[in-house]
Amino acid sequence: MKLSLQFLLLFTLLPYGAMTNAQPFPELPARFNGWSLTDKLILDTHQSLYDYIDGGAELYISYGFKNAISCRYTKEGQPEVTAEIFDLGTASDAYGVYSQTRDKEEKDYGQGSYYVSGAQFFWKGRFWVSLMTGETTEESESFLKTLAAFIDERITETGEPPAILSVLPAEELVPGGTLYFHHYIWLNSYYFIASDNILEIDNDTPAILAKYGVPEERIYLLAIQYPDSTKAGQAFASFEQQFFPGGLDDNTIKTEENTWISAGLYYTTIIVVFNGKEKTKARELLRKARDLVYLNQDQRSKIKE
Repeated sequence: MKLSLQFLLLFTLLPYGAMTNAQPFPELPARFNGWSLTDKLILDTHQSLYDYIDGGAELYISYGFKNAISCRYTKEGQPEVTAEIFDLGTASDAYGVYSQTRDKEEKDYGQGSYYVSGAQFFWKGRFWVSLMTGETTEESESFLKTLAAFIDERITETGEPPAILSVLPAEELVPGGTLYFHHYIWLNSYYFIASDNILEIDNDTPAILAKYGVPEERIYLLAIQYPDSTKAGQAFASFEQQFFPGGLDDNTIKTEENTWISAGLYYTTIIVVFNGKEKTKARELLRKARDLVYLNQDQRSKIKE
């Protein structure tokens, strides 16, 4: 993933305000381990988010932002610590923000966490939690972890990660190398396809972009699920017109850059493998993902019977 975007997201994560249904925001204490809550901000409109995060609000809006809180803790002789809790509405969207920021996956807090010096992040249920200190000291770092554990314990609800993850073959999948989204701008930010939304990605089309293999032979797998076969067929025809108007030979075509693209439409899921250095590897990854789509479809059919 792009480091520039990654670090921008890591250090501009900020919050929203009121609450929807289900569990409310966990209440943060006024005093905790010698630290004092000196400021609390509630954000519950897009405009308040834009005002709070100059240039970074689009990320949260694209993942269904509902609201958030931001609390600032201080202690004499220590740098400030900011705790932010976002309500994204669904566990899938909370996972989506997580997938934007991490390049490794840890399990210290919530359902998935990520730590860098001076910043602890995790997702749990529909919540995305960001804890940051302006300067890393032994005490501020310890407080980050204590506060993360406190918030994790008080978020009692959990949720399922995006179902589309189930179509990703496990072999050679890069740990932390998956991006979940439902806005085409994120696909083009991480792996440019086209200036226009030729795959018709929107809020009704969960998508995943995953890295496979070693860096020298990196392959990218894109999977998009559509609400019905009509929309899936339209999107695949649009993609076909731009990338292989003459059709595919065995679901595969060689590009001008001497790499291979393998693609197919299976039920309502489009799968595309990009940047294959060898035709056989691109086709094999496509086949494995296709088989998982078929397996999921069979399981859904049996449940309905």
